[in-house]
Amino acid sequence: MSVSSLALDTSWRDYWGNWNSFVEPQMSPLEASTCHAPRFALIPPVENQIVPASGKIIFNFHLVPGSIIYGFYAQKNVEFVIQLTDVGLGHKFWQEPETSNNIITRGSGRARFPSFTLLPTPHPVVGEGLFTVELWAAVGARVYVILAVAEVTDCPVR
Repeated sequence: MSVSSLALDTSWRDYWGNWNSFVEPQMSPLEASTCHAPRFALIPPVENQIVPASGKIIFNFHLVPGSIIYGFYAQKNVEFVIQLTDVGLGHKFWQEPETSNNIITRGSGRARFPSFTLLPTPHPVVGEGLFTVELWAAVGARVYVILAVAEVTDCPVR
């Protein structure tokens, strides 16, 4: 990854254009990886973002196996509840569905809401890479999250 998305956010860098791996040591191997490329996954896609009459969006999606989910952006202008599940592992990212206000990292400067939120540990994409996102919000609201993924690529031969 030539420039980590973390390098662009003042909450996670020590000075402009230089992400400090001491901020989050578990993420530093991703920065130097020649086998991963930064990708953002918009979940759900635009055509599935409007909350239906049931008040809940359920969306299944795939990520490339071998990739690593290391964080996300959650929208700030709509309050919602979320649960993200790795179907293959049966792993829920939160014990109970969580409100968007509790998962947004607040930026260090004024009017910087939301900021990029790191997961407590990078989450590897295994098996078939099948995930489910469940989003609860007011009917008619547009709801989404953007996952930060280090997508596995063909590694150069050394």
